[in-house]
Order: sequence, then C-alpha cells, then structure tokens
Amino acid sequence: MLFRSLTVFGAPGCFLNVDPLLLTLVFADPSGAVELQTNIPGSIALRGAQLWEQMAKWDFSVNALGIQPGNYARLIIGERSY
Repeated sequence: MLFRSLTVFGAPGCFLNVDPLLLTLVFADPSGAVELQTNIPGSIALRGAQLWEQMAKWDFSVNALGIQPGNYARLIIGERSY
C-alpha cells in the first residue's frame, strides 16, 4: 500500500494510495454513477488474498494535474460466513 503525495505533479492535497499495476478506463452515466465489475476465479488458493483499488476522475478545474483521486478500497477474497 502506498501513500504518495501528488503535490509534486501539480495536485496538492491528493494522494496515490495504491500501486497502479492495472488501469481501467470506465465512463460514468449522466448521474455520475459507475459500476465496476471484477471477475475473480473460484479457486481456494485465492482465499484471503487482498485486492486494493482506487478511483480517480478527470477534472481539469481542480488542479494542474487534471485528476482528482478518491478514497481507496480493500477487497478480501474469501467465503461467505452466512
């Protein structure tokens, strides 16, 4: 997990919290909602694995970098307990 400040890139107060190994471009509907689907294989070997994600939006009015990153999320792969 990273906590890198994007101030040097022109986005003061913004942080990159995850390592950007995979980038996916998605488009929001007119209300601003986005549905992100992730396919995870049904393998017992993945039990307990963690996936980290962070969304960002293009907004050139916010800062010189032109992106506004959001909060990050952690997904833990496992079995349902109910």
